[in-house]
Amino acid sequence: MFILSSDWDSSNNASAVVEAHAKYNKYLDQNKSAFPSSAFAFATAKWHHDFSDHKALHDSWLTELIVLEGGNSGARSTSIKLKLLGAYQDGHLNLVYENVSAYQLGSAVAGHTSIDRDEVRLSDDGNVVHEIIWWQSVKWLIECEDIKFDWVPIDVGV
Repeated sequence: MFILSSDWDSSNNASAVVEAHAKYNKYLDQNKSAFPSSAFAFATAKWHHDFSDHKALHDSWLTELIVLEGGNSGARSTSIKLKLLGAYQDGHLNLVYENVSAYQLGSAVAGHTSIDRDEVRLSDDGNVVHEIIWWQSVKWLIECEDIKFDWVPIDVGV
């Protein structure tokens, strides 16, 4: 929709990616009240799309994917947990998608390479959507109630 590689063409406009990010940031700001606070904080974190930041998703590797389904008395719920090794391999970004209403996890032939681009937005139903594009053009879409995240540095020992 905004900042995924298919959303802009820099062949005729060298500033296309900058313009796409400006449009995306405006969208996020205009819809702040519709986002859960944690998902909004994740989407707008200064490090999120800063490729020089160790917490950025760009070039991070998938290390763990868990889909949990549970509930009782007929009330079922689904959550998804991702553990990503940061591009600089000095920490893990843990993402938890709460109350998942839909997901589509495209498969990779020989595992996932690393994340190329990602975008957080709202669905027509007001849910949070996180779209991830992996370098081998595999697409993941996760629609949920909220996204929780944390960064855990790896003790590399000096």
